[in-house]
Amino acid sequence: EGLRAVRRPTSRGAPLRPSRARAPSGGPTPRRGSFRPTDPAQRSRTRAGGPGGSGVPTSIDAAIFDAAMDASVTLDMDAVMKSLNLEAGYTGTLTQGVNDITINTTATLAGGTFTGGTGDIAVEDDFELSGTTFTSTSGTLDLKEDFIHTSGTFAHNNGTVKFSGASGIPQEIAGSSTTNFNDILVTNVSSTPGVRVQSNKNLQGVLTLGSNVVFDADGSTNS
Repeated sequence: EGLRAVRRPTSRGAPLRPSRARAPSGGPTPRRGSFRPTDPAQRSRTRAGGPGGSGVPTSIDAAIFDAAMDASVTLDMDAVMKSLNLEAGYTGTLTQGVNDITINTTATLAGGTFTGGTGDIAVEDDFELSGTTFTSTSGTLDLKEDFIHTSGTFAHNNGTVKFSGASGIPQEIAGSSTTNFNDILVTNVSSTPGVRVQSNKNLQGVLTLGSNVVFDADGSTNS
């Protein structure tokens, strides 16, 4: 187990094109880039395409996409949210475009499709991919905690995954699915190692380590 460098593909696929936002059956059409709260009085929980007023989430809002609110959304502005949850029953698409996304806790990706664009994505807690068809940003996916890929697909989009934790605990690259990364940048010097690779992953680009960074490529089992 560990991180394995592989040959970079010589060709690229067709460019990704965002889909139009669509409403759940019988529901209102969401504004491009909008997230509609289930209960406008309870702003700690936000659902895409649901009833009530619309607007992009704030740092105290949990953006939740599920089977009941099965709308596709294309962002048209930067978004900051408490957490992002694409539940297993969700079948729509969340399209990033050129906009930055900041997630102040966990990104939990179990259903639907996430189409990354060119803006940066920052996740302050774990990034958990367990079913979503995920295309990353062509910019930087900046992670403060663990990267866990158990199912679903991760397409690197020629972008960079950055590990920049500062908690004093090693960040782990883990999960039973083999992930193909493009470039990896590690700046976490708060622990030794800063990053530990706990399962088989492929590196198709460049590994860059910041000053004094320790990177454990074969994990805690040294295999």
